[in-house]
Amino acid sequence: LASSNLYISSGLIHLFVVSGAHLLLLERLFGYFLNTRLLLLLLTFYALACGMNPPVTRSLLAFAVGAKLAQKNIKWPPHMKILVVGALTLVFNFEWILSFSLQLSWLAAFLVSAVVSWFSGSTPLFRQFLFFVTMFPTLVFFQVPRPAGILLNLFFAPLLELVLFPLALLVAGFNFLHPLFDSLIEMLRFILQKMELDTQLQMRELPDRLIYFNWGLILLLHAVAHIAFMRRRQAEL
Repeated sequence: LASSNLYISSGLIHLFVVSGAHLLLLERLFGYFLNTRLLLLLLTFYALACGMNPPVTRSLLAFAVGAKLAQKNIKWPPHMKILVVGALTLVFNFEWILSFSLQLSWLAAFLVSAVVSWFSGSTPLFRQFLFFVTMFPTLVFFQVPRPAGILLNLFFAPLLELVLFPLALLVAGFNFLHPLFDSLIEMLRFILQKMELDTQLQMRELPDRLIYFNWGLILLLHAVAHIAFMRRRQAEL
């Protein structure tokens, strides 16, 4: 629990919990030498191993829908694809409409697409700031996000994504690498502890109003993105 609180306070928790981001990393790692069908099979196997939780299921559906659209040479605006994938995820299990993890996964996917569509020339610092500002109203219910989290994600996220996650996969098949993995995790924990981040959570249970707020935020962001997309399209005609 202490480690979880430490990662929450640092803003790095999303890299340690089983999430859709891990499927994206697998796609990057194996997409170079696996065709679409084999890659989909690999991602499905990983999703099943993770218990098909809401964020993983959403990410798996995103890959499947994206592959189908590419096969049919159909081009949807990113925000539309994310909306359709989110709706399909709820069709898969409508009880997930109360899933906080699905909402965070949905918001994160939307922000990634927004960066690609509207802020492709922005700096990594600005992108982290965009994530921080958008997620702040949601995360503040648990713990006041610290601006330091922007810099921590900027410096540590690539290390965790490019080193620790692939190493964790290797440990599953080559157990002798386990000490190296443990040493790197302990080193990261030591650094975060020395930074004396506030690890006190504000609340441990989700208030109902947070679920409603998040859906309102998601729908608002999609509406804004669609209006901006239509205006850009009209300007290009």
